[in-house]
Amino acid sequence: MTTYEITSGSAGLAIELTDVGTQEEQLLAAFAECQQGQCSCPTDEYQKLETMDVIPREGDILIQLRPKEGTSFNISALTACLDYTVAQTADGADGDPERYAAGSDDEQRRASLPRRRDPRRSPTNQA
Repeated sequence: MTTYEITSGSAGLAIELTDVGTQEEQLLAAFAECQQGQCSCPTDEYQKLETMDVIPREGDILIQLRPKEGTSFNISALTACLDYTVAQTADGADGDPERYAAGSDDEQRRASLPRRRDPRRSPTNQA
């Protein structure tokens, strides 16, 4: 099952998707659409994007995002986008982008997605 971690750096954000398995081809295709300006995520974060580098690695995908000058990414919105993209490439995806909108209270969606580490929390505070 695909999981991911978002980390912040001086040049922007790094997203590491791990255990992509059979989803790799579909995930790479979805991220290629984003790179071409055809992102289907239910957020407007794409408008803040200066560059997006997608680097496939054995069983993993690394994405490096750099925001436009004077902007910064909303981690909650990017999380909604990643949740949507991972779900869309999984078997049995339901195709409803509103279900993954940032700020959604859909507890069933959250319970069905893999847990990921929040970089703002220390290892001793994680549940």
